[in-house]
Amino acid sequence: MSRVTQIQSNFSIGELDPLLRSRVDLQQYYNGLEKAQNIVVQPQGGITRRPGLRFIGELPSAAAPQNGTRLVPFQYSSEISYMLAFVNNRVYIFRNQVLIAAINGGSDSFLTTSIGSANLATLYYTQNATLLILVQEDMAPKIIERGANDATWSINDIPFDRHP
Repeated sequence: MSRVTQIQSNFSIGELDPLLRSRVDLQQYYNGLEKAQNIVVQPQGGITRRPGLRFIGELPSAAAPQNGTRLVPFQYSSEISYMLAFVNNRVYIFRNQVLIAAINGGSDSFLTTSIGSANLATLYYTQNATLLILVQEDMAPKIIERGANDATWSINDIPFDRHP
C-alpha cells in the first residue's frame, strides 16, 4: 500500500477553532493550523517562531516581584512612552529601558501605591490622554499622572461628585 504525504504550504488562516475540525468542505480548513503555539503567521502564509523577550532591567529584590508583577504601558506623547511595573504596593517606571530614579525628588526609585499583589492579576487599565486610569473590584479607582518631568508622578483616587 502506498503512502500519501500532503504538504501544507499556506497557514494564512491561523489557528482554527476546534468546532471546525471536521469541516473539510471549507477552504479555511486547508489553510489553518490545529494548534498555533509560539509562532507568528506571516501575511504571505508562512510561519515563523515567536520572537523572544528582551531583558530590559531587573526590579530590586525589595519589590518582591516573585509575589506578582503587572506591566502596563503608558504613552505620554507620540515621542515619550513608559513601562510601568506594578508590584506589591509599588510601581517602578521605565523610560527607554532605564529605571527612573528619584521619583518626586526623593531617594526612592518607585511610586508608592495601595495596590497589593493579590489585586495585580485583576487590575484593569485605560489611558485618557496623559492620565492612566486603574480599576479593580476591591479598590477605589485610581489615576496615575505624569508631572512636569520624567521623575514627577502622582497617584490618587478618582474623585466622584455623585455616589449611587
